[in-house]
Amino acid sequence: MSASQRKSASMTVLCFVAVIAAGCAAPKNRLYSGDPLPSDKVAVVTAAPASLLWGTQAVLHQIDGQTIKRSDWDGSGCAELLPGSHVLSVGMFQTHHYGLFWTTKWSVRDRALNMEAEAGHLYEVEIQFSTKGGDDRWDPVVLDKGIASVPPSKTARAQ
Repeated sequence: MSASQRKSASMTVLCFVAVIAAGCAAPKNRLYSGDPLPSDKVAVVTAAPASLLWGTQAVLHQIDGQTIKRSDWDGSGCAELLPGSHVLSVGMFQTHHYGLFWTTKWSVRDRALNMEAEAGHLYEVEIQFSTKGGDDRWDPVVLDKGIASVPPSKTARAQ
């Protein structure tokens, strides 16, 4: 591979990573009526995809009762919504790869998660585990990724 081909391949990978990191690599669901609004007037909620070999992923099934369309290849979801109070219905998916063997685990029931969205913010839904009372328990959390260079400020937890 020549130097220019390597540079071109590197730029392609860099652009792909930038698109994923920017928010919505999954199909974007617009959860408000009317014309699309500028990014500083809406909030974006996304579930980051897990590694294909190992990891836990939050799965956005619904926001305010509206079904979320998700990516076919990684199951992640992304929604654009108006600022204010919202209720997310979140499931959990785990995958582990051990040599030739794969194990997968889906949650049986979704967990409801209340959140307060601010205009212009990017929110990422993740799964956290705890061992309360000896049982493995998972809970979705919403992390406020802020605006561009603003550091994360708030975390919402499932109730």
